[in-house]
Amino acid sequence: MAGMWRLIVSVVLAAWTIQLLTGTTCQEGKFGDTCSYSCHCTPPCNQTTGVCNGACDRGWFGGNGQTCQRENVAFNKTASSPPTDHGHKGWTADKAVDGNQDQDVLHGSCYHSHSKAIGQWAVDLGQPYRIHDVRIYNRAGYPDLIRTAVLTLNNSSSSTPGVTCYTFPSDTAKTNNSVYDVTCDGTGRYFTITHSTGLILCEVEIYVCSPGLFGDSCNQFCHCFQAACDPVSGVCPGDCRPGWQGDRCDTVCSNGSYGQNCNNTCIERRCAEDSPCDHVRGTCISGCEAGWMGEDCRQACSNGIYGQNCGKYCTDRKCAGDSPCDHVRGTCVSGCEPGWMGKDCREACSNRSYGQNCGKYCTDRKCAGDSPCDHIRGTCVSGCEPGWMSEDCREACPSGSYGQNCSKYCSDRKCAGDSPCDHVQGTCVSGCEPGWMGEDCREACDINHYGVNCDKTCASRHCVGNSSCGSTGDCDRGCETGWTQADCTEDVRSVQPAGSNATQLAVAVAVAVAVAFVAGAVLGGIVTVVVWRRRKRCLDKPSHPTNVSNAQTERSQASDDVGPGTRTYDSLNAVSYDAKIEGDTYCTITSGKTDLGTGATALTSCDVSDSNGARTYETLDNTSRGTDGEYSEIGKVK
Repeated sequence: MAGMWRLIVSVVLAAWTIQLLTGTTCQEGKFGDTCSYSCHCTPPCNQTTGVCNGACDRGWFGGNGQTCQRENVAFNKTASSPPTDHGHKGWTADKAVDGNQDQDVLHGSCYHSHSKAIGQWAVDLGQPYRIHDVRIYNRAGYPDLIRTAVLTLNNSSSSTPGVTCYTFPSDTAKTNNSVYDVTCDGTGRYFTITHSTGLILCEVEIYVCSPGLFGDSCNQFCHCFQAACDPVSGVCPGDCRPGWQGDRCDTVCSNGSYGQNCNNTCIERRCAEDSPCDHVRGTCISGCEAGWMGEDCRQACSNGIYGQNCGKYCTDRKCAGDSPCDHVRGTCVSGCEPGWMGKDCREACSNRSYGQNCGKYCTDRKCAGDSPCDHIRGTCVSGCEPGWMSEDCREACPSGSYGQNCSKYCSDRKCAGDSPCDHVQGTCVSGCEPGWMGEDCREACDINHYGVNCDKTCASRHCVGNSSCGSTGDCDRGCETGWTQADCTEDVRSVQPAGSNATQLAVAVAVAVAVAFVAGAVLGGIVTVVVWRRRKRCLDKPSHPTNVSNAQTERSQASDDVGPGTRTYDSLNAVSYDAKIEGDTYCTITSGKTDLGTGATALTSCDVSDSNGARTYETLDNTSRGTDGEYSEIGKVK
């Protein structure tokens, strides 16, 4: 089986190769290297391989992935038998060739011979066939009706005794399905089955391979010349078709040979360029070398013609003087007449060509706009398209330059990463560096934009004070409280851990108060401690700025940051201990007073609530600034 499939594959590949090389396309319903085989399935088979993707037509077998080339030649042919006493039941001879394989005689699909006579049934195949395989559907469960039955073949008539091709043994076994496959090896038009006691035949199928195929399943191809091979052995009666060899003509010509009896050699062809050599015709798919003709380019051009595929006439040349005409190039050995060029002087210079030997074409130029084309230099009077240079605009910009007149330099681009530089537009395929835009990243962002492709606006930043806006948008003096990143565009609330404010704020304020009291005790002065608490707000009430910028402008101009959490305000001669939590600042003020008060007025602790959002609140004296009523004084002692 494996060897058979290898043969099928090799034949199919050979057919496919031939069709590919020769450009042959079979009409619908045909297939094979010469389109000589017929399809017998629906939808039609593959035009190259013959393989059917569906079921075979009625009377044909071997579909669904096979070629449907095994025919039941008895199907719907004329069947006959002696008179029967069961005719009124419809058990006539034709029921055995109607294609119905039902083996229940009571269903009216079988032939039943006379109950008291010798059983005999015959079918006229219409023409002589080389027969080998026969399948008989006997009445189910009655093997005695087929035992000792005799099968014969005849070429004259069904009534004349024929040649016996098979006899059922007397001990023919009962099968599960009462279907019997037998070999009836012979040639004949009339096929007859005879039984001494009677016959009940539900269907008789006689299988024959299509011409050009052989084997048990009719799936092996032979390639005989003007004749069909034996359907059993595959042996051809005469020569093989071109490209094939062997007794069965099923072997392709060996490498390097082709044609009838594989007598032609591929190296003798005069193909243009390198062409494969199919084993049937040796076709030069790229055409012939100049001076040669024919499908396989083995024939020299006839007298009076020359050139590629012998397509030029010697009389069409414009030679100066009298010149011979060789079959390859047709060279004018004495040169050309004025106004003509080429070895054979057939080409005239025109407005579509220019330059030495008219070897340049006006259409190859890259002129800007519509420019005439002089036949000498082909000058582009309107200049060149971007990316091209020279007088006739046929030369691409040199490496490192691009654009109109090649006046732009790749090194001037501000590409992000390493980007190639095409000679036409210099496109930065990886995009631009921050602060630049345009296809070639040579255009800087305007004063109001920055970033990649200038897609950010300077006004959207939250810088401290008046900051410049460079290509990256970085803030010179840092961010307003509650904003982060170099360009101060990210709200810290979108990145701070949830639930951390209250605990950190309480600790920071407590530390600040403690430090204030200790400092007052050491200095023996008057201490004023003012702690402000933010009023609790509903969780669903949105927060809003409370004049933060005003509070900032009221700070001492001499104030400098001396460290995290600590600021010095010279104008108040006080130190602010800041408790900073995720961008929030709460301040207490200390002075020289050491008396913290007694009794109900003494300040012993701070009451600080969670901060909601990013705010800066400072108490610079006894008055709260920028609180908008959001903060109340908890306590103070002088």
